[in-house]
Formats: sequence, C-alpha cells, structure tokens
Amino acid sequence: MISRADIVAEARRWNGTPYHDQGRLWQVGCDCLGLVFKVGEVFGLLTKDYNDYHPQPDGFTLEARCEEHLTRAAGEPQPGDVGLFWMAKRSWPQHLGIFCERDGLLAVVHAHQRFGKVTEHRVDHKIPGHGLSDVLHKLSAICPLTSPFPGPRIDSHICEHILGFTPWRFS
Repeated sequence: MISRADIVAEARRWNGTPYHDQGRLWQVGCDCLGLVFKVGEVFGLLTKDYNDYHPQPDGFTLEARCEEHLTRAAGEPQPGDVGLFWMAKRSWPQHLGIFCERDGLLAVVHAHQRFGKVTEHRVDHKIPGHGLSDVLHKLSAICPLTSPFPGPRIDSHICEHILGFTPWRFS
C-alpha cells in the first residue's frame, strides 16, 4: 500500500530539479503539473500525462486535470495531497504542488518559475474561509522554511501571495 509518506518522499526527491515548462525529467526540468504527474506515475496513481497546455494558466486546464484524475479532498489538506492554488490576485487556479509537513506545519513541494526549480515552502493559514469550494482557504502567503535534511537547499523567501487552494487526493 502506498502511504502519504511515500508520496511526500518522492516529491521531496525532486527538490532542486530545474523549472522547465512542460518538463518531466528528474534533475533536468519540470513544471508544477509535471511534478505532480511524475510523483503519481511512480506509484501507478497517474498514467495519462498532458502537454496540451500553455505556460500561462488559462483558468480551466489545471482544475480540469484535477477533476479528471484526482479526488477532491474533504477537510484540511494532508501530507501527500495535491494543492490546486489560486495566486496573485487571479480568479482562476494556476498552480499545483504536493502538500507535506515541516515541524508540525503545513508545507508544499512545488515547481515554481520564479525560483527556477522545485522547492519547498511552508503554508501559513491566516483566515480559513469558504467560497470557491467547501475547502478553499484564504492564505496570506507561502512562507520560508529551512531544510533540516541534506540535499538541495530550500528557498529562504517567496514574494508571491496565495489567495487560496483546494486539496485533492490521488485516487
């Protein structure tokens, strides 16, 4: 049986992989959808990949892929869940990551163009809310996290604000 810890460990193995639009190669390059797909593929949880999307989110593709291949999670996100993020004052989802935990706090492993690589950041809840879905949360920002494990260094800052997210589970 595949555990949440297995999913998180595989996602963290990708830390430091360069960011590359539509990339799917460990230590060579991937984007946020590529990271989620490759982690799911390792465990046989995802088998159909997509490269029919533009680097600029269109407001439909990421959510459609989640609805097609994942199960919307009820309640709070858990390590190993996939986060579908609303960012930078846009009204549509435009980013994916895999939730994990650091020092008892929710964090996310994600491939982000601004950092140029797969990285990990803590997610700080400030205002729980409802609206986009029954599990949409208002967040103030993704915050820094230091790395207690050997390997690629986790970024020490992020500027982009998160408006909310919906957690999904590998089916």
